[in-house]
Amino acid sequence: MAELDRNLAMELVRVTESAALAAARWMGRNEKEKADAAAVDAICSGLLVRCAGRLAEDVALAADAGLRESRLALVLRAADDARSGSTPPEAVERELLTHGLDWTRIECELLQLPDAGTAREAAMCIRVDGQTIAEVAEAAGVPVVRLSTLIEDADASFAPYLGGAGSGELIGPVEHAGGHTLILVGIRTPPAASDPELRRRAAALLEQRAAQRAVRTFVEWHDASLR
Repeated sequence: MAELDRNLAMELVRVTESAALAAARWMGRNEKEKADAAAVDAICSGLLVRCAGRLAEDVALAADAGLRESRLALVLRAADDARSGSTPPEAVERELLTHGLDWTRIECELLQLPDAGTAREAAMCIRVDGQTIAEVAEAAGVPVVRLSTLIEDADASFAPYLGGAGSGELIGPVEHAGGHTLILVGIRTPPAASDPELRRRAAALLEQRAAQRAVRTFVEWHDASLR
């Protein structure tokens, strides 16, 4: 079976990295559509279509030559087996323990206010006068935004404050998105082995490290930018 052209393979690495970097700035902002659009814009060169076409040709030629299983299929199956072997349950649980803070889930309520003075006054109403965040929001004419996020995925403006904040604590005002935000921290849920989303995240990290170790051991890059 013909192998992937090396130049196409290197282009594929570059364009995938570009797509990931373009989408990354929207992560944790509840802006999935913008993240998807940024990734699409980064890969609109048609490269992925060309690579997919080349792979299809190789598999078809291998089948036409009478091979029941192409070399590519063997490689992909072996890679899948290696990835699965890198994520035993005990390794996943150890990974969860190492992310006790950044994978803590926080439920919170946000008030986005137009300027620092209004935000400080709103904070005083909650902290000193004992008003609820709903009452302050109604008086200010702004909605209460409810947010559930892992600390790792939180907006970069909020993350430094969320790590050490306890349930019931009011954070802010914090400068954010051209305004000033108050954050009322609710329930904090530490990572649990029973959480399927976190188990998938832990397994993905373990697989990524295993792949990186294999690449360092078995791959020799002739393009320094890909190391």
